Amino acid sequence: MKKKKLSPYIIIALSFLIVILIGTILLRLPITTTQEPLSWMDAFFTATSMITITGIMPVSNVGVTFTLFGKIVIAALIQIGGLSILTLTMYMLVILGAKINVNNRTLLKENLNYDSLQGIVKLLRRIVVLTLSIELIGIIINLFIFIPNMTNLGEAIGVSIFHAISSFNNAGVDILGVTEHISHFKDNILFNINTLMLVILGGLGTMVIYDLIHKKRWRKLTIHSKIVVKMTLLLLITGMIFVKLFEGDQVTWLEALFMSGTSRTAGFMTLNIHELRNATIALVMMLMFIGAAPMSTGGGIKITTFYVIIKSIFSFGRGKKTITHRRYISDETKMKSFILAQASILVIAIIGILLLAIENIGFKEAVFNTMSVLSNTGLMIGNINEYKDISKFIIIITMYIGRVGPLTILHLIYSKSAKQSIVFIEEKLIIG
Repeated sequence: MKKKKLSPYIIIALSFLIVILIGTILLRLPITTTQEPLSWMDAFFTATSMITITGIMPVSNVGVTFTLFGKIVIAALIQIGGLSILTLTMYMLVILGAKINVNNRTLLKENLNYDSLQGIVKLLRRIVVLTLSIELIGIIINLFIFIPNMTNLGEAIGVSIFHAISSFNNAGVDILGVTEHISHFKDNILFNINTLMLVILGGLGTMVIYDLIHKKRWRKLTIHSKIVVKMTLLLLITGMIFVKLFEGDQVTWLEALFMSGTSRTAGFMTLNIHELRNATIALVMMLMFIGAAPMSTGGGIKITTFYVIIKSIFSFGRGKKTITHRRYISDETKMKSFILAQASILVIAIIGILLLAIENIGFKEAVFNTMSVLSNTGLMIGNINEYKDISKFIIIITMYIGRVGPLTILHLIYSKSAKQSIVFIEEKLIIG
């Protein structure tokens, strides 16, 4: 009897789930926290948040709540979440000299959201080596920031390592132990620039970074890299300008730049989010929804998806085909982009309504927090600690959907559906 092979989508979804369960058990151990152990729900919530690189914590102060062991577990979960357990496993097999067969290459292709089997093993090596190299540089720069500001050298080294991992993987978690989050360093230029650069590089993705390093000239870059770089700079600069425009003298240009760069994917915040104007909150929501690049550590619908949607809308208005960089964008790509955006909006609507029904919160808080967890950003309005367990479980599911991807979930649901053999007559419905 022939064994049924699991689809790559099921394996990817299960791999994240297995690591989340292992992380939950580790975070539940008494040696993980300084006082009482986390509840099973809070341990499950934290593990999911770290693996999905969302960064929301059900505790008020990570630096104080967790022991050294607990912080190592959290950092490891963030790193695994950023690279994915499949990427790390395949890389270990490559190092050990194992042969990567076609099935494993296909699995790796889907996991990395890559469009070809050709050169997939080389891409795997680049991703891991580049990730660790960039994080190492970030750690070294962090040492110059934290050693002068901390009395304990060991603590400064630990914070430097943790913050580099959290920044590059766009998790947005800090263990500084400062009651005002990272606002203590909001005027530190080196801290802002280093953190922002790590976040941006993580959001670009290692494929784009490799392209920039080796091809050097703009015209030699792949179309994917060109779109990602242009859109990243556009969103970063316009976001900064609008934050400064909306908040005025309440924020500096450095704070506006930091907020524009980190609110899109990472969730670091040097400002008090509850003091921001509604216009700024709306801007942050839009940035979170767009997110980072494909094959990166960031979330959202992805900037290439947003780019395709905008190009398609303008092309449709002009009655022309969608063309970018002298290339025609296929109907399949356009369809996937619109479906992804629409599916994300649908999830936000459903989860937002559920939170409004369960919790005594306002509309702004429900929509903002739902968009934040689905985009794996991690910014929150209100106190997640006060949410009921059922709400936390709903948020866990939303974080998981955001990390695995709405399209992957749709593939899981409809993978067993039979192919339609009946041909129907086309009908043009009246819309708009």
